[in-house]
Amino acid sequence: MKILVISSAFPPHIYGGGEVAAYNWTKLLVELGHDVSVVTSLENGETPKWGEQTPEGYKVYTLDLPRKFTYFGRDSQHSAADKLLWHAQDYFDPRSISRFKKVLEEISPDHIDVHNVIGFGFNIFGSIAKRNIPVIYYLHDLNLACFKGSMFSRGKNCESLCPACKVTGYLRQKNLSKAPRVGYISPSRANLDKIRSYAPLVASSSHCAVIPNVPDDLPEELPVRVKDGTIRLLYVGRIEKIKGIDFLLQVLDQLAGHKFHLDVLGAGAQESELRAKYKDRSWVTFHGFVDKDTVMEYSAKADLFCMPSLWAETYGMVTARALQLGTPVIGSAIGGTKELVRHEKTGVLLEPGNLEDWKAEFLRIFNNPDIISRWQDGAKDHADDYSKSSIGEKYQDLLTALHQV
Repeated sequence: MKILVISSAFPPHIYGGGEVAAYNWTKLLVELGHDVSVVTSLENGETPKWGEQTPEGYKVYTLDLPRKFTYFGRDSQHSAADKLLWHAQDYFDPRSISRFKKVLEEISPDHIDVHNVIGFGFNIFGSIAKRNIPVIYYLHDLNLACFKGSMFSRGKNCESLCPACKVTGYLRQKNLSKAPRVGYISPSRANLDKIRSYAPLVASSSHCAVIPNVPDDLPEELPVRVKDGTIRLLYVGRIEKIKGIDFLLQVLDQLAGHKFHLDVLGAGAQESELRAKYKDRSWVTFHGFVDKDTVMEYSAKADLFCMPSLWAETYGMVTARALQLGTPVIGSAIGGTKELVRHEKTGVLLEPGNLEDWKAEFLRIFNNPDIISRWQDGAKDHADDYSKSSIGEKYQDLLTALHQV
């Protein structure tokens, strides 16, 4: 089957787990025997691509979209008016449609997988509808209901939709509803249940599936964990309040007398602030943004992976990768993390943001390091949770059902 994959950003441009998920899903579709093409937005300084064949077996098309700034540039300093215009173009700029039509005419896909169209254009679904092409929409976050996609604001999870999110959700769902046949894939049950509560379009669909994100391909040789008495902790992700990294540092700062070291991989809005605050602490190293191979290496070497997120993670690609490598997780008992981590078997789950609970748990671990060894064995025992064959079968079932409608 000819499948067109749409993602506003796509590796090597990685903003978060969504881009990694889109890449891994695309490779799996090729492995399943589909003829796959990817269309994404052109980033500044990038050479345009039109049907360029990749070593992984799919073709790439990049569109120079009529925006004042790119998808990756949207978090930079721009005026409120410029940001409003940038988002409004998702619904009302006909130039996005005309440029996307050229890709449709070139490929003539039988099916379309949509990972992200923010900054690409929700108005393209009208063109898809005219060709009667079935669509699978990936629920990587809550963007069909929430402007930010997180339902997290002012340091806490939202219990209802604000006016801006109501308008955004309405416009996004209205445009998506133009597609005649739409199925949905959510990487976790928690995420699907939440989006159903706030997005009527998803709630009314009979073609929803909970399918884990496709795991990374593991290297043939992995680094060996060093056993020298130091417990190696790892955080991977954006350096932002929503991710709980400042909370994690606050907890560990109170335990500095113990023998541990935290490696922080990632960049974000709080990076400069936290680097300055903890620059004299020998127990933490900030590495900034690193490539996927480096993340894989550190995830394999770590004794314990930390996921202190304050919001309900949709899934947690980095958490799944750690468990896939046999590295246990200390994480927040919320969202997708709660489904990934088997409490006291492959790690431990704690109340997000509860300083005393996290401090007490780290003390328990530091004083009884054999706990980590037990969890590592548990993580290895559940490696089949990330089977590509199982994920592929579930995808094919949804694809078949959608095309039989």
